[in-house]
Amino acid sequence: MPNHNDTRATDPPAAKLCSTKRGFTSAALFVAFLLCIPLQAVDRAKVLSEASRSYYAFDAQGIKDFQCVAVLAPEIMADSFKLSPKDPEIQFMSDLRFAVLVDKDHQQLVTPYRKSGRKIDHDFILAEAGRQTVHDFFYLWGSFILTSPFARFGMSTVTLEGAHSYHILSRVNDVAFELFMTDNYMITSMNVTSRESTSVWLPTFTRTDKGFLLTNLIVQGSSARGLRKIDIEYQNIRGLKLPSSVNIESQVSGQSFSLELIFSHYLINKSHKH
Repeated sequence: MPNHNDTRATDPPAAKLCSTKRGFTSAALFVAFLLCIPLQAVDRAKVLSEASRSYYAFDAQGIKDFQCVAVLAPEIMADSFKLSPKDPEIQFMSDLRFAVLVDKDHQQLVTPYRKSGRKIDHDFILAEAGRQTVHDFFYLWGSFILTSPFARFGMSTVTLEGAHSYHILSRVNDVAFELFMTDNYMITSMNVTSRESTSVWLPTFTRTDKGFLLTNLIVQGSSARGLRKIDIEYQNIRGLKLPSSVNIESQVSGQSFSLELIFSHYLINKSHKH
């Protein structure tokens, strides 16, 4: 028996059905609307061009090549390897220097010699280990400085990841690169894969009036023969920012070591157009 005192509004069955249909129709229209929204187009050439111009690069400043002298700080080595400063190996490293030549084509020539003029002879293994450390630093550093990191990325796939980052896939010879960067073209990480190794590079940059300048790099993986982290201090020479010192964290056979490279006696070969 109906309760005539119940004042709550009730919809007839037909009204409820119509309301449900309207709900389904609205949801369907909303989904259809979302599906019709095109993905934001990415102009690959424009992104790579603007990204390339966003970095502090030597070739953009007319640098053909440069030379310098590098030395591994002996006191840091002695402390890191738990050796006395009077240890013969530390004494040898105190006398060891590296003549460095780096050109815009990413070629590095590192030649060890002794400041005293004496021969290296039986200490060749130590000298070669130091030479390799200097070479590996300039390989990592030069990947971001000698030319723009994007200079060699001709055939690349560029996609927009969310609203504020880009994802880039590229291959140079037998090396595959996967980059992630912000919408202002600052690289946040880079995966590097070759036949021999796979690694993740995590760079840090500072802004300059000539673009992003690399100040720190962490390498995770099997690349760079044990170099795991580099922190770079710069000096100004003839208007160019060049490393004055580099703190290196290296790993050999599971053990971590700290090293410091100090650079001096720069000679810069610059084109006449700049």
